[in-house]
Amino acid sequence: MENSDIYYIDVNKIGRDFTGKKDVSLLTNDNAIAESIRNILNTKPGSRVMDPLFGTNLEQYLFSPIDPITSLQIQKTIEDAIEKFEPRVDDVNVNVVKNEDKQSYDVTITYKSILVRDNQTVSFQYQLKKVR
Repeated sequence: MENSDIYYIDVNKIGRDFTGKKDVSLLTNDNAIAESIRNILNTKPGSRVMDPLFGTNLEQYLFSPIDPITSLQIQKTIEDAIEKFEPRVDDVNVNVVKNEDKQSYDVTITYKSILVRDNQTVSFQYQLKKVR
């Protein structure tokens, strides 16, 4: 990937260095956006001092009945959070499927990056489950 193909750069929060240079690793374009969305979903509102509204309260659904109503509530919560906190994406589609056997919800999020030229749809998986 040439520098002219890089639209977004974020620091990898895990800090893994895949280059072997013992440097901070970077995420670019779709990987940076996907990591940002994961951060939004995994951050509880109020946990960031300088931005107390940032995040989602998906934990509230973990002890709700595993049913279509809760699935729709999760979907709406995720869509609203991405719209509010991730301005680099458009055409967000969230699909939530209940998994009663695993007591979890399987979430597929698809979106298009606003600035990336190829305008491809990106999809990734997220699982919301009870911790025992």
